[in-house]
Amino acid sequence: IQPNGAVKVSLPIPSGMDIGRIEVYRVNDDDTRTLMESTAEGDVVVFYTNHFSLYAVVERAADDEAAASGNTSAGSDKSIAPAAAPLGAGESSGFNLLWLLIPIVVIAAVAVILVVRRRAAAQNR
Repeated sequence: IQPNGAVKVSLPIPSGMDIGRIEVYRVNDDDTRTLMESTAEGDVVVFYTNHFSLYAVVERAADDEAAASGNTSAGSDKSIAPAAAPLGAGESSGFNLLWLLIPIVVIAAVAVILVVRRRAAAQNR
């Protein structure tokens, strides 16, 4: 589902990131990145988009770090350094989305089993 017009997106800024160097990129289907115009508002970074996709909150490398590493982004003259892993991207982020999905799936399976058993018991009466 895609929005019909622009929507405001707010993403939490990972702890330890320099707010002055925060950038948001849309990760395109072909793995290229598009720099989004964004602003930091408190503990979130805000941007507008008309396309739901995968977005990455990154911390732009300091000029001396970028020159030493030669790390530049595709389609942009700005250098970036990867931020902490995005939410649900693995153990390094402190939160793994899989650990949220497993209990939801288990609860849904138990609910389905209970409904089926109750219907079977009601038909046997």
